[in-house]
Amino acid sequence: MPGFKDYFQTLTTYKNELRDGSDAPIGGFPAPPAVAAIAPVLAGVFKRNTELVRTIKAHPAYTETMGQNLGIIGAEIDPDFGTIQPEPKTSLKNAHAYLRWSHEHTEAADVYADYGDGAGFVLAGRISSTHYLDPHLPAAGVSKVYKYKLRYVVNDEQVGVESNPVSITVTG
Repeated sequence: MPGFKDYFQTLTTYKNELRDGSDAPIGGFPAPPAVAAIAPVLAGVFKRNTELVRTIKAHPAYTETMGQNLGIIGAEIDPDFGTIQPEPKTSLKNAHAYLRWSHEHTEAADVYADYGDGAGFVLAGRISSTHYLDPHLPAAGVSKVYKYKLRYVVNDEQVGVESNPVSITVTG
């Protein structure tokens, strides 16, 4: 919008003077530019847009090329839930093991952890986000290698292939 670029520059100058200037008063806060009234829009813009797309696609003269030109054809997303496999990454965050992965159109992932205590891999939790901060730490001053595996979940059922194990050294 015209005038806003100059206004933001004025604000930056004001902020810099406030931060770095002398003991002299710097004046009042800069006034924003005048904005013309905007005509109100009816609620339900996405609903109307969806209906418009439906109408366009239902027209007898509609072609897929038209839809591509209008940007109303979405990408086909059809993951193979029989072979999909998580690829977790590990790092340390506040001394704790931190796992990240992408969901690949799944709802959650079951995270399994092996804390090197002889119990093997145990379910750490079903995680619906794409990251997990493990609350476990070894005893103070002790370092251990923690290992993790993930399996995607869709409709409360495990799908795809279990991830390859990843590991990280954690110090208590």
